[in-house]
Amino acid sequence: MATIDQAEGELFRKARDVLGFTQQQLARESGVDQSSISRLERGDFNGIRAGRLNAIRKVLKLPLPSLGLEPKALTLACCQNPRCISHVAIESDALYLLPHFVKVKTGSTAYCRYCPSALEQTCACGESLVDAVRCPHCRACYIHVIDEFKQKPNWARQHNEDAHRMLEQKRLLEAVDTEPVYEVVGNDDRADHATENRNNNDEGVGIETITRLTGRPR
Repeated sequence: MATIDQAEGELFRKARDVLGFTQQQLARESGVDQSSISRLERGDFNGIRAGRLNAIRKVLKLPLPSLGLEPKALTLACCQNPRCISHVAIESDALYLLPHFVKVKTGSTAYCRYCPSALEQTCACGESLVDAVRCPHCRACYIHVIDEFKQKPNWARQHNEDAHRMLEQKRLLEAVDTEPVYEVVGNDDRADHATENRNNNDEGVGIETITRLTGRPR
């Protein structure tokens, strides 16, 4: 029984035959060497980059899924750690946590940006996640609120305030990392710094260069 790679290699060969190309002609049209094309047609994809496969695909007019290069579908995922600061606490008839949902490649392993937990892509019942507190299929909450939280008055409000503050700090730190550490203060800004010195000295004291710390030193 042929493997998937062998089946795809056979597809390459058949597409080439239909267009009337020899391997040498296909190599000339695609810019991929003939030995690589020969390997592909035998089902040997090891070491052959996606760019070369795309070049051959374009010449042979093969759709992307035919080469097994179809981009992975995206699915919703969330952290199910009840202590994670990314969640929004909701207190109504009971205490709930609304997860922070992100999109990840289906079947891949991804981790929360705010805590060490792995992101879950399905509910405990096996259904895909939706942007909600509860699963629409089994009606279970995506995040189980621990009893410690339920017993603390005003826990939901405090959690949201703490989470907002920590997320804002994280956002600012990430922004600082992309900004220059120092900047030159303009002449208009320097005037205020020199006013006191001018009052103490009739001739005034000039300030050659002033820098302002705008980020964390590296």
